[in-house]
Amino acid sequence: MINLLSSFLGGGAMYLAISYIFRKWINHLFDRDIEKYKKELETQHKRIQLGIDAKLEKLKVEYSNIYTERLEVFKTIIKYLSDIKKCINILSSYHMYECKPNIDFDEASDIDENCSCDDYCIKNYWKIVTDFRQLWREMHLYYETHEMFFSLQQCLNFRKIDVQLAILSQDAILYGTRPGFDRKVRAYAIFEMFHTYDLSAIEDNREQLIESFRSFLGVPTIEH
Repeated sequence: MINLLSSFLGGGAMYLAISYIFRKWINHLFDRDIEKYKKELETQHKRIQLGIDAKLEKLKVEYSNIYTERLEVFKTIIKYLSDIKKCINILSSYHMYECKPNIDFDEASDIDENCSCDDYCIKNYWKIVTDFRQLWREMHLYYETHEMFFSLQQCLNFRKIDVQLAILSQDAILYGTRPGFDRKVRAYAIFEMFHTYDLSAIEDNREQLIESFRSFLGVPTIEH
């Protein structure tokens, strides 16, 4: 058959015909391999994309959990600081009470049922002092077990607050249990201490801490 074609077409034409058929055959094989390779790539790409999507979803969940937990830590610390500030303000306000000279502080441990201010009555000042100390201790321990959620700057701000509150708490207990003085003198000393104590360092660092929490939440500090 090839000899017949060769005699009919001539040697040159026969070479061109065979070359053409060979190229077509090679192109066909190449195109077939390309399509096969493309399908394999698409399958591999889908498999990789599914893996990436699954990992991204896992990271989203993990980040969401960490975000939620960190937010809860911040809320807890702010709640402690607010409760502590309330105790400080109450004890400081007792210094200005005009009724102090008329109060029998030897009976201050008993709640006066006729008193309109209930638990916040000046007679119950020692309960406020112990509440303040207990809140500080709880906050301190809570921070120690959740420190990993705070940035370095947040840690520095909190530590400064913590040190000041520790000093204030210790002094309040010392003033309130000072031997050789009656309860009235000790109470007056506590009231004056809380009223005159410089809280600027505590307030400044508290504001910086709250500001950093706002930044974490994406809450604007200045409304336009």
